[in-house]
Amino acid sequence: MEVPDRWHLTENASSAFLDAACKSTPAIRGAIGAMTISPALLTNAEKLQYESNLRREETNAAIGALAREGVLIRQIVRRHSPRSTGSMAWRLAGP
Repeated sequence: MEVPDRWHLTENASSAFLDAACKSTPAIRGAIGAMTISPALLTNAEKLQYESNLRREETNAAIGALAREGVLIRQIVRRHSPRSTGSMAWRLAGP
């Protein structure tokens, strides 16, 4: 009976530590001045978000360049998925 109690105490302490560490990670990174993101230091979930953000920025830059060149919105949508171009192309086309 003593062994499962110790296991549960260890499990609860570990869970509490991980929760606290995850919640304070942004503050810790800000405090140490880690303004440049290093993918090697990211958790798997943060790495997925970071890579998705990079792809989104690349797509937005490509759409913006096409819109500035005067390419019609319909042609931009054909080149890129409609989901990624939607409001971006309309905002850049403007009045």
